[in-house]
Amino acid sequence: MIDYFSAKFQDLTRQDMSAWEETRPGICEGEAVSKVLYLARKVGSRICIAHVSSKEAIENIMNADKQEVIIETCPHYLALTTDAGLGSLGKVSPPIRHVEDRDKIWEAVEKHSNVIIGSDHNSWVKAQKSELWNGLAGLPSNATILAMLFTEGVEKRGLSPSDVLKLSSYNAAKLFGLYPSKGSLMVGSDADLVIMETRIKKKLEPKEIGSIVDYTPFNNYQFSAWPYAVVNGGKVSIQNTQKLVENPSGGIL
Repeated sequence: MIDYFSAKFQDLTRQDMSAWEETRPGICEGEAVSKVLYLARKVGSRICIAHVSSKEAIENIMNADKQEVIIETCPHYLALTTDAGLGSLGKVSPPIRHVEDRDKIWEAVEKHSNVIIGSDHNSWVKAQKSELWNGLAGLPSNATILAMLFTEGVEKRGLSPSDVLKLSSYNAAKLFGLYPSKGSLMVGSDADLVIMETRIKKKLEPKEIGSIVDYTPFNNYQFSAWPYAVVNGGKVSIQNTQKLVENPSGGIL
């Protein structure tokens, strides 16, 4: 299907995000999700669908009667659309899509119990993404998960901080057998925490991502929250973006 849509819509003169999305529309993702749901149902397996980006995928998952399906999605699918104006820098697979796709994923976040957030972080630099059709696909997203969930979820959609904790930590810990070491603040847990500064207005600089990348897909995006401090194993390792301690292996956190 992607070959078909690429042959039909690929236009080498275009460098916009919509051009990339048109060669990989939501119907492709919806068909793929439908297939793996069928196979999982036949063998009696639960399944995790990674990098969900489309309303078609969400509709198939939500209609999967009595199947245990885990939805994994990423910050860019929950915050950005093809209107972000990133050009070739916005190239990622599956592609960033439309407002209705973003809103459908948020609907699943609010209604589906098994939703987790990943990053799909790729540390390509601008030079590797300077041309849409031959450039590398992938976005730097690992630093934005909590900030995006607070901005899009709490600030704009009325989620609670507890909902953010479930999406970013508790759900994954429970689903993959890491609870209560992770996803909890009970006695005996790992004491890995992030302290968020909220009710702010922040633009993200590439140097704050903590990676080799020299750009951010959130360049024109305003966050209403950002991590202030990181506690690793009970010790404050980062505060106000400053690294404070070494990790057990000797490297700097």
